[in-house]
Amino acid sequence: MDTCGPGGCLGELAENLAIIFLGKQIMNNFQELLIPMMKSWWSRRKSNQYQAGTDSEQISISMTTPWEADNDLAEQENLFPEYLEMVIQYGFATMFVVAFPIAPLFALINNVVEIRLDAKKYTELLKRPIPINCMSIGIWYGILDYMAAIAIITNAFVIAFTSDFISQILWKYTTTTVWRHTLKGIYRLLPA
Repeated sequence: MDTCGPGGCLGELAENLAIIFLGKQIMNNFQELLIPMMKSWWSRRKSNQYQAGTDSEQISISMTTPWEADNDLAEQENLFPEYLEMVIQYGFATMFVVAFPIAPLFALINNVVEIRLDAKKYTELLKRPIPINCMSIGIWYGILDYMAAIAIITNAFVIAFTSDFISQILWKYTTTTVWRHTLKGIYRLLPA
């Protein structure tokens, strides 16, 4: 049978969450910047203009208009990975906040960095998307709503199964005289 260490299960859970939460954020940020940079470089490399051989032609290519330079950027994919990343972060930050209370702070710091990385990615590394009018974030709102409800249940179970809080409360109420008198009063009110 698996048992917790001397620090308790909550400490081990917090360590695992810190590694997963921070590691995932750092890897996603590197991946989010490096992949578009490589795609953009490859797209420019494959363009017919870049294939010109002499240095003077290369210099004239670098003096093209901005819209011609934008045409050589990588194609923008859908926003599913962006939404998924935010939903997973929200899940870690809310579902296990009892075990890892600093997770919302790390999520805030990550979101500030993420805004800057996304700005660089969407303005310098990817082609401009065709605007589409949307009224809301769609199904993602329902997912976030259900995750909030699940987070309440998850945090309650984390408290119940990894701490001594419930056993201490139960011991307190079963050993005090006030609790015994209260139980006797309740038993008297019940019909026989």
